[in-house]
Amino acid sequence: MSEWQPIETAPKDGHDVLVARWAAGQMWEYAVAWWRDTGDGYPWVVDYTEPYPPDHFDWWMPIKRPPMPWNPEPPKADGA
Repeated sequence: MSEWQPIETAPKDGHDVLVARWAAGQMWEYAVAWWRDTGDGYPWVVDYTEPYPPDHFDWWMPIKRPPMPWNPEPPKADGA
């Protein structure tokens, strides 16, 4: 599934999604957001400081995760 979908159908499980809206009748505005409903009326979060109401965005699309690195373990310091 990689087509734009109505925002009402977006997942509400905390996963990042790409969201979009037609801003001020002039341009498309895009963001990576996730749903975090704390009861304050602003469940869409774009970063940790900017929550938005449920109807702020119009569309959403899933984000495909990049592949995991071959060696997900951090390198060890020499002599450890």
